Amino acid sequence: MTNPEPTKRPARTGAERQRELRIKALELLSGDDAAIASAPVTAILEAIAPAFRKGDPFAVADLANELLRRMNTRHRFKLIRTETEPESVDK
Repeated sequence: MTNPEPTKRPARTGAERQRELRIKALELLSGDDAAIASAPVTAILEAIAPAFRKGDPFAVADLANELLRRMNTRHRFKLIRTETEPESVDK
């Protein structure tokens, strides 16, 4: 006879996981740099919408900056700025 482990919690439903993700995302809007740096990408993406709806461009910028910082690693994407020549308009 095998006993199930009593310390193992039951699996969470999709709704529970989504609720936890949204709570984590709202915590990121406090502007705590350490919290933003340790948050999963899904929570950062989830936090951008409420920050935008609140009209807080600085929170949106902080979250977007963290996403860009994570993308600019040696093993992932390399962000480069390209200068393009302005298009001329003939009249």
